[in-house]
Amino acid sequence: MLGTGNYEAGLSQCEKALSIDPKNNFAPTTLSRAYLYTGDTLKWYETLKGVNIFDVLNSPDSIFQEQGYYGLHEALARAMEEIYIQSGKINSLYQARNYAKLGDINRAMDYYELAYEEKFGLLTYVSGDYIFYPELKDNPRYITLLEKMKLPLPSD
Repeated sequence: MLGTGNYEAGLSQCEKALSIDPKNNFAPTTLSRAYLYTGDTLKWYETLKGVNIFDVLNSPDSIFQEQGYYGLHEALARAMEEIYIQSGKINSLYQARNYAKLGDINRAMDYYELAYEEKFGLLTYVSGDYIFYPELKDNPRYITLLEKMKLPLPSD
């Protein structure tokens, strides 16, 4: 539903999924996206707080209250970079999407390509990311990545 732009229906379906299976790991992140795309960043944040995405930050509540959605993503991206530098471990797909949200498509592509090199399983969903991050649609690196993975190219 989210990929079609029908965010209200997406909200409804995600809420239904969680009512059936409250421990579903996929529904909260999808629900948070639906909230985000309907403009409700507070519900987006509250939904994601329950899945420990912000654990790498010392005071995510303060950051969100003071700097909002983009400030929180900047803080997340920086914190994850530090973890990567120290441990060599990172969720490269999540980091790619952090940078895409911030509009830093070159950095996003660095991490998409790292996810490809690491054979990150969820990278198969990358072919739809241009819907959420339109700057990807005509990006040569993004198109090359999709071609390497034999995934559908963005369409109009």
